[in-house]
Amino acid sequence: MTVNSLPVDGSTIYVRLYSLVNNQWQPLDFTYTAFNANGGKGVITSPAPGSTLTGSSEMFSWSAGSGATAYWLDAGSTAGGNQYYQSGNLGNTLTTNVTGLPTDGSTVYVTLYSYVGGQWLSNQYTYTAFNTSGSQGVITSPVPGSTFTGTTVTFNWSAGAGASAYWLDVGSSAGGNQYYQSGNLGNVLTATVNNLPSNGSTVYVTLYSLVGGQWLPNSYTYTAFSQSAALAVMQSPTPGSTLSGNSATFTWSNGNGTATGYWLDVGSSLGGNQYYQSGNLGTQLTTTVNTLPADGSQIYVTLYSLVGGTWYNNQYTYISGP
Repeated sequence: MTVNSLPVDGSTIYVRLYSLVNNQWQPLDFTYTAFNANGGKGVITSPAPGSTLTGSSEMFSWSAGSGATAYWLDAGSTAGGNQYYQSGNLGNTLTTNVTGLPTDGSTVYVTLYSYVGGQWLSNQYTYTAFNTSGSQGVITSPVPGSTFTGTTVTFNWSAGAGASAYWLDVGSSAGGNQYYQSGNLGNVLTATVNNLPSNGSTVYVTLYSLVGGQWLPNSYTYTAFSQSAALAVMQSPTPGSTLSGNSATFTWSNGNGTATGYWLDVGSSLGGNQYYQSGNLGTQLTTTVNTLPADGSQIYVTLYSLVGGTWYNNQYTYISGP
């Protein structure tokens, strides 16, 4: 006869067989050990059950169950779920690479099924998802969203807790590298970028951190230095006007306030200083020139502004007066 619903926990089973002898039932006793489903199932060996995963992909391995002929692995956001991964029947393979895992530090539920005696029997595990927050480098200067003070900018970032290397791209479009591509910087936390635009456009910066074998990005936007906005602009005498005599007081605005110095040249040729050279005036916004000609000739005035360590200029012309 067939007996169903026997235990599968390796416990002792007692069997008594009765025989009818001379109209009397005579017993014979036997003992057996129940099938142990736990010993028949595969058991995950790595990653260690209960541990934290190292990325959005993870290789799972398990020991062979003594009675198992096939395996199946599910990974999900709920106990027994497969929202992230479902392997299907793996046959007698003892490993599978699980992809599509979350990276938010949440609980991941993993179920390893073993096909034993015609039934799919399960072992269940929990893990903590890898958490990208705090694992990546974060740009600290220039302040994200700010305006650059020149065409050369040094970027600095904090170390990510899980990062082993960094890479910086700077471009004219999101994720682009039209202006700069650092390549793998190793564990360096700074990079200087030259030849940035000076037109006030949006600059896109992406800092990649190598975490768990993957390059993870943090994206930022900045406003390029605007040369025209930063430069001082002559206010008086009115550009193009005729000056009076050998003396004139020149006065200018401070642009957008980013200039740290001014310099005025006055000459008989474009960019020249034959009549006057002020030298660095600091933040002074005026200077008087007493050596001008008074012969009706053209006078060329160059107003320099020191911005981000570079001298930029606006040029003007005047007519010398009698």
